[in-house]
Amino acid sequence: MTAAEIRIDLSRPIGTISPLLHGHFAEQLFECVNGGLWDVSSDRFRPEFLAAGADLGLELIRWPGGCFADAYRWRDGIGPADRRPRTVASRWGVDEIGTHRVGSHEFMDFCRQTGARSWLNLNVGTGSPRESAEWFEYMTMASGTSLSDLRAEHGAPEPFGIDFWGIGNESWDCGGKFTPAEYAEQYRRHESAIPRLRGVPRRFIAAGPDGNKPEEREVWTRELLSRLALWRRPAVHAVDAHFYTWGDREATGTSDSYTGDQFAAMIARTLEVEPMLREQRALLDAFDPTINLVLGEWGNWHPDANGNRFRTRVTIRDAVCVSATLDLLHSMSREVSAATYTMLCNVLSPPFQTDGGVPILTPVYHAFHLHRTHRGGEALPVEIDSDPVSWSAAGEAGTIPGLSASASRKDGRIHVTAANLNPWEDCEVRLGPEVGRVVDSRLLASDDPAWSNDAARPDRLSPRRLDVDREAFGSRILRLPPASIAAVTLEAPTPAGL
Repeated sequence: MTAAEIRIDLSRPIGTISPLLHGHFAEQLFECVNGGLWDVSSDRFRPEFLAAGADLGLELIRWPGGCFADAYRWRDGIGPADRRPRTVASRWGVDEIGTHRVGSHEFMDFCRQTGARSWLNLNVGTGSPRESAEWFEYMTMASGTSLSDLRAEHGAPEPFGIDFWGIGNESWDCGGKFTPAEYAEQYRRHESAIPRLRGVPRRFIAAGPDGNKPEEREVWTRELLSRLALWRRPAVHAVDAHFYTWGDREATGTSDSYTGDQFAAMIARTLEVEPMLREQRALLDAFDPTINLVLGEWGNWHPDANGNRFRTRVTIRDAVCVSATLDLLHSMSREVSAATYTMLCNVLSPPFQTDGGVPILTPVYHAFHLHRTHRGGEALPVEIDSDPVSWSAAGEAGTIPGLSASASRKDGRIHVTAANLNPWEDCEVRLGPEVGRVVDSRLLASDDPAWSNDAARPDRLSPRRLDVDREAFGSRILRLPPASIAAVTLEAPTPAGL
């Protein structure tokens, strides 16, 4: 058993943890929407996912892509369902047919029923500024124009409240293979074309870099910003950087078959998102500190996803990677304003899956749920002392921290999440004397690293009660199994102490 200590500094809050850091991404890709969120047989959103999404609080959903967005014609997804066209949907070479059964109105209804805010991505790769302007008008103009009348005819007399508009997606590749200078010119054209409507916010998100490529991400952002600064500068609310934790069979194994070393290698790759975010924030600060940084796509991409319609098993390793990333985002709540996890259903390592048509909540869902209590709270600095974990796999080697954690204060309570990043050993974690009485404590762990939830065993991996011991002088002791996540809520101490 290893030992670790978490010391929470109550005197220096970092900032508010925005609920938007717990957002999600739903692309019209394979069975993420059609056959996943949307039950094709009953022609409706699956009520189980609506209920689970509302309980979790999806906060922010990015749609319709992804690469799909830059081939999407928004008019294909409005009007009577039986009159919508059938088009090539996939950008992945498998001749996927898109029915457009889920379009603008259906997506906004999903947001309404789950309480999520909306982020729509405009088509820059194959679309025109006029198309962007017309979609904006259709969705947000109150009344009096042909497009607002058309929206009312389709069942929405009141305008939709769209929170964010992405101008393009991954414009350095599937979104047009633009250079930074070329994309900057496209951004200007689309931003300029979108109408300025009274009382309607124009929060535009620019396509940021491929965060996995250090040799180009700084160049992309620096040149994009410098080009946008020339002559008359367009409105930019945020820049969207993407970062995947890429796996390979030798170093990290497959989604449900990996050694302890391969587990640790995946954690090491996950933690590489931090220097990328800090680099991008520094670039934005040098240009204009008021521009927000968002992480629009993040999550694990296992090698067995490729060639399998991006379906994988979702195990405790995926949940621990999510937990470690959320802990990081909480600590960077001043630097990062929003994040949307990839994907929401069936694709890659999602919170929702279907198994033979049966809706399943994965360990990733439970990881987000354990972190839910942090939303809207004051992020508190944490100092972690833990034994490092050494690993070696496929010629790669390194160390990772033994523990990840974050803490927040809200409504007179302290919320702590902690993940044991060690795949081999239990960890005895001591919470310092500045914590109070335990109100709630839960644990997500797995007896077998290959386990995942399925139709026959939907709750095999789900949170259970965690016993918390008390030591002399008020310290709390958590005993975390290998590769596990804990969430503890405590009463905030009074100024006089415990």
